[in-house]
Amino acid sequence: PGLRRSAAVALGKIANAEDEAAVEALFAALTGDRDEVVRHFATMSLGGVGGSAISKRIGRLFPDARSAQRPFIALALALCHDTESAPMLPEEMQMISEARKKL
Repeated sequence: PGLRRSAAVALGKIANAEDEAAVEALFAALTGDRDEVVRHFATMSLGGVGGSAISKRIGRLFPDARSAQRPFIALALALCHDTESAPMLPEEMQMISEARKKL
């Protein structure tokens, strides 16, 4: 997994939003890699690559994402400067806070 982790970070540093092969490789890692750290790194790298199309794709993953992946999706959206997704993030924080109070 070490090489895949490094590759996910490296792609985020060298790719741009128009680099379809890199973007698709990162989305494939985000949604299908067996290593959780690779998925997290790919998510953050996509946020660093940025762009409207990427942020929309990332944002669509948020509602169904596992709880461990959601913080990384939120950070990736912030890195993309995605103000359209901003309203769902405070709502999510409120739901988490309320759920913790019930524990």
